Amino acid sequence: MTFDFSFFYDRDTLKSANLFVLVFEDEDTGKLVHVVLYLANAEIRMAFVDGDESLTDYGNSASLLSLPRNKNTWHFVKLDMILAYNSIVLMLRSQVAQSLPLVLEDVQRLKAIYFSQNKGE
Repeated sequence: MTFDFSFFYDRDTLKSANLFVLVFEDEDTGKLVHVVLYLANAEIRMAFVDGDESLTDYGNSASLLSLPRNKNTWHFVKLDMILAYNSIVLMLRSQVAQSLPLVLEDVQRLKAIYFSQNKGE
C-alpha cells in the first residue's frame, strides 16, 4: 500500500515540523507502534515509538528537492508500506531520494493515520 502526500515548504522559514503519525497494531496482543513522519533539515524523516518507550530515530530519511532560486517548493512524497512475514516494512520516497527501510516487527495492520502538530502551535 502507498500513502501519497504533498506539501508546500519553505526550507528557510521552517526548519522542522511534524506531519503525520501512523499507528500500527499487533492483532494478537493489541500492542501499538506509532510512526512519526516529520520534516528536519530539508529531509522527510520517520521515527517510531514502541509502546511506552521514547521516540527512536534510526535515520530513515529521504532528502527533499532543493532548488537554489526557489526556496518555496511543492514536495511530493510516497510512503510505501509492505506486509512481510508478520512485520511491516516502511520506505519513504521523495522526488529525489529514497529512505532505507524501517521494519516494524510483530505488527500486522495499520490502525490510524493522524495529522501531527508541533507542541505549542
